[in-house]
Amino acid sequence: MTSDFSGNDGDEETEAPGRLEPIPAAVPVALLLGIMGSALLALAYGPLDYYSPLVYLNVILALGLGYAVSWMSVGLLRRLRLDSRGTGLILGFVSGFAAAWLAWPSYVWTLAEYDWGYYFSTLLNPSALLDVIGHLARNPVWRIGRSGRMASGHFPAMYYAIWIVEFLIISLLPPSRCFNFLENNRLCDACRRWLGETGDSAAFACPDDIAGFRTVLNAGDASVLETLGRFRAGDREEPGTWLLVKGYACPHCQHEDGYVRVFLQELKLNKKTKKLELSEKAWSGFIP
Repeated sequence: MTSDFSGNDGDEETEAPGRLEPIPAAVPVALLLGIMGSALLALAYGPLDYYSPLVYLNVILALGLGYAVSWMSVGLLRRLRLDSRGTGLILGFVSGFAAAWLAWPSYVWTLAEYDWGYYFSTLLNPSALLDVIGHLARNPVWRIGRSGRMASGHFPAMYYAIWIVEFLIISLLPPSRCFNFLENNRLCDACRRWLGETGDSAAFACPDDIAGFRTVLNAGDASVLETLGRFRAGDREEPGTWLLVKGYACPHCQHEDGYVRVFLQELKLNKKTKKLELSEKAWSGFIP
């Protein structure tokens, strides 16, 4: 079954360039680079956070920092060829937590007119940093609403709640993005390079026993797809559900059989817009 999606017609065999050897100490290197990158991003985030006049903009900035750390963490996974989900979660959490924590010394650094002494004193002394946070909660510099009423310091709990939300956004977004990347990408078993889509796909009708079929499929038996009937292209113009099989192969090992992955696609009518909308979700991992 998998040969139909290998991206190779079988007439020619492409010589593989050889297996890439694992990068020595790739995991510690990734963690170190993740912390260093997060420190730099947090340093740039601090002044933006300080000069933001509205708390709503601060939340948007927190999302921006979270996505920036996520992009960096996924880039490290890709460049260092790390495909373990556990490693991805650890790297994402360490990088995100580092960015969320280091954003505070960067904020104090800006508040102290870029005095590095204040930056390192709060960085190396968590109790001093907590004292600064408590002072800011009682004497806030933000404005919430047109009247600026909340800036009077009468609601410190509100500021703690906002800061907790920002901390969670920055620290939890990177591990979720890293996990999502590794869910949808795989290294070639032969040469340790990332697989790519071949562009080949085929649609099949959904089986009657969806649960049983999915169990067999996730066990790695792609031949079960041969028991399904093909889904006609014309059927995709009406609401319905079908399976779409996509082919994946390593661009450096094209003589290998490759992999397939199954997606569940659903076309349904949006009651508000009165238009058909297509949704897709992964239904299996990479099956050789």
